[in-house]
Formats: sequence, C-alpha cells, structure tokens
Amino acid sequence: MFSAVQCYAARLLTGTDTPDEIISQEYAALLGPNRNVAAMLLDDAVRKQGLPFQQAWDFCKDDFQAIAEQYSVSPATMVCLYMEWAGGGSLR
Repeated sequence: MFSAVQCYAARLLTGTDTPDEIISQEYAALLGPNRNVAAMLLDDAVRKQGLPFQQAWDFCKDDFQAIAEQYSVSPATMVCLYMEWAGGGSLR
C-alpha cells in the first residue's frame, strides 16, 4: 500500500518501530469515512500551527499520537494517511 520510503519516513517522524506491513494493514482496516475524518483531524492539527508541515511537526506530533490512539493505530500509520491525503491522493 505505502512505499517503504513513506513508511520509513513515518517511523522516523514518530519514533515508532511499526513495520511496513502493519502500517498498511492498519490503513486498510480504516474504512473510507474514518480515513477522511482522521485526515481532517490531522490536517486541523497541522493548520492550527499556521506553518508548513515540516515546521509544524514538533508542535503537532502529540496531536498525531492522540488521533492514532483514537483509531487504535500506530502514529506512523497516521503520518502515512496524512501524507496521502495532503498530497491529493485518494483515500480509497
């Protein structure tokens, strides 16, 4: 589902060790409406900082963790979901 590079970047950002396969499985388990709601919550966390993602990350990573906990997935999965959503990809 996600590339090895995307998963690696998500693990670096979140400090988790979630394997690529688990990230993809967790993403697949999030049904379409949940993906969109989660993506919008993540986007709100980034936008409230008023900075580009790379600058906002230090301020919103706790929000990503909280949203991941809400959906019972790894924060790395949330980062991958957000990368896809923010990049204009379809959240199948």
